[in-house]
Amino acid sequence: MSDATQLEPGCISYDFYVGLQDPNKLVLFQEWETMDALMRHYQTPHMKLFMDALPEVVSGEISTRRYAVQTVEAIANEHEENYAPKSEVPRIVH
Repeated sequence: MSDATQLEPGCISYDFYVGLQDPNKLVLFQEWETMDALMRHYQTPHMKLFMDALPEVVSGEISTRRYAVQTVEAIANEHEENYAPKSEVPRIVH
């Protein structure tokens, strides 16, 4: 699922995380260039397979939040190796 999604146009990141306080909690963090790219993602065959399989592997509540990010800025000094300049491109974080 993750590999196929990361190849989709407009996908900036798509990662799963296990909760530090609760190892039974799974967090999916995804960033998209546009809302249209996210909506196209929901229509892909691999997303349909993923959604169909969820009830068999997940128990409990599934919640979704969407954040509209206006600017992205690295938290590093410009002289550090991992520094990335500020981006003015809006993103969809879902």
